[in-house]
Amino acid sequence: QSPSKALWRRDVSMNSRALDTLAGIVAIFGSVFIMFTLGHFYTVGNMSPYIMSYLRKNVQPHLKNSDAVWLSAGSLACQGIAMPLSGLLLLKIGFRIIIICSCMLTSFGLFLSYLSINAGFGSFIFTYAIMVGTGIGSSYGLLLSIGASWFPKHGGLVVGLLVSGFCAGAIILTPVQTALINPDNIPINYQTQMFEDDELLQRIPRAFLILGGILASMQLIGCLTVRPRPTNSIPPPDESSVNAEAKTVNSASSVALEMETSVSPRKLFKMLNLYIFWGVMLLTLIPFTLVSSAMKIVGQKTFPDDVFLSIVVTVSAAFNAASRVLWGPLGDSLSFKLPLCINNFFYCALLITFPFVSVVSAAGRYLYAIWMILMFICIGGNFVLLPFGVSRAFGQKYFAINYGIVFTAVVRVFM
Repeated sequence: QSPSKALWRRDVSMNSRALDTLAGIVAIFGSVFIMFTLGHFYTVGNMSPYIMSYLRKNVQPHLKNSDAVWLSAGSLACQGIAMPLSGLLLLKIGFRIIIICSCMLTSFGLFLSYLSINAGFGSFIFTYAIMVGTGIGSSYGLLLSIGASWFPKHGGLVVGLLVSGFCAGAIILTPVQTALINPDNIPINYQTQMFEDDELLQRIPRAFLILGGILASMQLIGCLTVRPRPTNSIPPPDESSVNAEAKTVNSASSVALEMETSVSPRKLFKMLNLYIFWGVMLLTLIPFTLVSSAMKIVGQKTFPDDVFLSIVVTVSAAFNAASRVLWGPLGDSLSFKLPLCINNFFYCALLITFPFVSVVSAAGRYLYAIWMILMFICIGGNFVLLPFGVSRAFGQKYFAINYGIVFTAVVRVFM
């Protein structure tokens, strides 16, 4: 073949790779958009005082603040059940239907909460926790798998970006919730530890409609742009160019080596790493459930300032999201084992000392804020390093199912 034709073939190959990279960036952009909406889950701590106050005054007077734990517990339990099931369904019906149904469950769960909050605590748990939690679990693992499939050599960075998008939902939505419901920073009743202002309480159901509309519009954009990497995205070798062929073979071989470890769900239960990952997830989720659902309720007992506590929630979410971007490249360079061990050591120390920080006179509220931020940084580290570790240990092919099995630890928390 003539040199000009070989040069033309090489240019076509380079353009194909450039388009492939651009398609991957667009797909990750769409995944981040959907992850952002799923991150509404992290606003439970901000919403729980409003929700429990409304239910107690208008629907069920016997409810207690401690019942708020079921808002996150119910959602997490459904996430743990839905995640491995969605991985199995992926093999039968494809990702598109699962992602669309997941988004509909999430946004419609909020829309229906406008009605269910007046029907009773059980009905509200069904729409706000079970429906939304099932929606989150159905697509969370799939979105991580889709993102990592585009850039397998930078799996830690991609996972970090996606889970940062998950946390970013709370950064934006928490102040929006507070502005919609309590723009005047009305304090709680010190005796009942509840909000009792009628105008404030009447804004709560309407807030669900506005938030549901925000999520649905962003999910539409995400569903239109997200897609997995095509199996034929690596261009075929050029027989006329030895150099191009060598580069293509080397590139394909490196990807093949990364994908060589493909542990199927049936073989997974014979591997010790599964039970280590499962145990770390379990010990992460037990305190996370309490912290995420009651962080604002606990703070109000000592610092009755709704705006201050909303700022703490927002800043904690911001550090959570930012740290996840950093945890990803750290996993790429150091693997996941050492960072995971160090992270959980500090997480344990923070949990042990947390009950004592709020009682410190004068500086108590600031120490409370610092401890919350540090705990959410550690939580973010686990939610980056665990899926990254599952991908490295068991391969990318069955990642959605395998990570879903690890995430079933959340179900054990509530048994």
